[in-house]
Amino acid sequence: MVFIDVNKVKEIIEKDIKEGLIPFFLGLTIGGTGLGATDPITEIVKITKEYNMFVNVDAAWAGTAFYVPELRQELEGLKHVDSIMMNYGKWGMGGMPGAMMFVADRDKLIESMEGKAPKP
Repeated sequence: MVFIDVNKVKEIIEKDIKEGLIPFFLGLTIGGTGLGATDPITEIVKITKEYNMFVNVDAAWAGTAFYVPELRQELEGLKHVDSIMMNYGKWGMGGMPGAMMFVADRDKLIESMEGKAPKP
């Protein structure tokens, strides 16, 4: 099962731009908690990079599987996202709820918390 239709991503971004909006963020999923669905990360990241968008991957449930080489999916696409969230209280069998966020460029994250616009 897939959440996002790759063929519609560029169409929606272009429509937003024509309406005067600035597309800046896209949230994708690998192993969604409810269904285990996964977005086609590699194909979508190719599109979002054309527009300098920040891409986060929610890997809350299935992200723990990345530690097992045989279970890695969409790894090539993950090399090009801006952040990944993983929750060890789910499939990681963590005793207490907790999430980890991996970021490609921590300066962008820090600047956003300081109310500054990230540098392109």
